[in-house]
Amino acid sequence: MTILANDNIDDHARQRGVRRVYLQTVEAMVAHYGPAVLICSPQHYPQFAVRQHHLPRPPGKLGQLLDAYLGLHDRRVSLVARRERPALVYNVYYGTVRTHAPQVYTIYDMIIERFPAHFARRAPLVSRFIVEKRRCLERGTLLLAISETTAKDLRAVYPHIDPAKIVATPLGVETVFLAEAPPPPPSARPYFVFAGNRSGYKNFLALLPAFARSGLANTHDLRVFSPGSASFSAPEQAELQRHGLERNVHLSVNPSDEAIRTLYAGAVALVYPSLFEGFGLPVLEAMASGTLVATSNTSSLPEVGGDAAWYFDPRSVDAIAGAMVQIARLTHDERRAALARGHAQARQFTWERFRAQTVAALSACIPRA
Repeated sequence: MTILANDNIDDHARQRGVRRVYLQTVEAMVAHYGPAVLICSPQHYPQFAVRQHHLPRPPGKLGQLLDAYLGLHDRRVSLVARRERPALVYNVYYGTVRTHAPQVYTIYDMIIERFPAHFARRAPLVSRFIVEKRRCLERGTLLLAISETTAKDLRAVYPHIDPAKIVATPLGVETVFLAEAPPPPPSARPYFVFAGNRSGYKNFLALLPAFARSGLANTHDLRVFSPGSASFSAPEQAELQRHGLERNVHLSVNPSDEAIRTLYAGAVALVYPSLFEGFGLPVLEAMASGTLVATSNTSSLPEVGGDAAWYFDPRSVDAIAGAMVQIARLTHDERRAALARGHAQARQFTWERFRAQTVAALSACIPRA
């Protein structure tokens, strides 16, 4: 028997959460199915002592775009599947693998379907993606949703899809964020943190005027860490200049998990004003690292933050500013109690639980001999 694990992530650097899902899923598969697992990936994973088909992508950005547009990776995986005749194919992302074997997909969110206006500039590519995604949802034997909220959204957006094949497997927090660590070095000024991509529905451009309106820029900084470009975009720079924040907002690109944990641990709070999230790993990681969280009262974020976070309407600059002010004014005892609630909330989301739920769902899909 062969269980094929298809690593069809477009960009490992930018899709940090998707990469985590793949690694945790493969770890669960290897622990349960052993040498039956076959990894097909452009990466090599030395931590997994199973067969691996290395499928390197064309070099350069143009090569990557052609690979994504033409589906070259999934075409090659289809050839592997034809030869191996797997009992199951797990795809960490949507794709076009051709096989008679049952296929499994991880479902991250319904953001494009819910917020098409945020993707208007890429309308042709988005339309093509939605068609491909829908085909995957329809052909998939099992759809693994990364939160209860995503499972609910999937059923609402695609009511014709059999709800019995949708299984929620909420994500977990990496042990590096939960582990005991020395206190972070003292900062010249207290600071808030923003994490992740900044464009579109991530709503970063609403955080900048909120930070200015809160009045906290007189005494605090805002530290931003993101994948991608090492500088702020032109609209972001214009917003920084408009509010006189050029010296108060600092950008880090692609920090390690250890550096992220240190940033979180030294922060007053993570401020996460996303309009929509399928899960919201930064919320979980910040609470685990020992800081407070102010986030949106939308989508999956209350599911992840529980009663340990401060919530605001992400479309209201005043509401975002108000939450930041509330957190900044907490007494020492109030902050300590809130930190304890956050740490307890984060510990409810474990990768051990994710792996157990994933293996149980996968095993139910494997045809019996």
